[in-house]
Amino acid sequence: MKKKGFSFSDSGPADAGGVFTKIFSAGQWASIKKLITGQGRSTIYWYVESWDRLKRYQKTGVMQFLVTE
Repeated sequence: MKKKGFSFSDSGPADAGGVFTKIFSAGQWASIKKLITGQGRSTIYWYVESWDRLKRYQKTGVMQFLVTE
């Protein structure tokens, strides 16, 4: 199993009603697709961690999506 970590931050999530959206660049998608080269397709597992201004921590459950070549 290959592992790759990506870190993103949003300094003002309240600006979007508390919703975090991240659109991957072509380079980021290329890095993700390198993980599945030769496999045709693979399930990617991900989760989100967050800290608020008071340093309180939250983590979502693990979610998944399918990436195909």
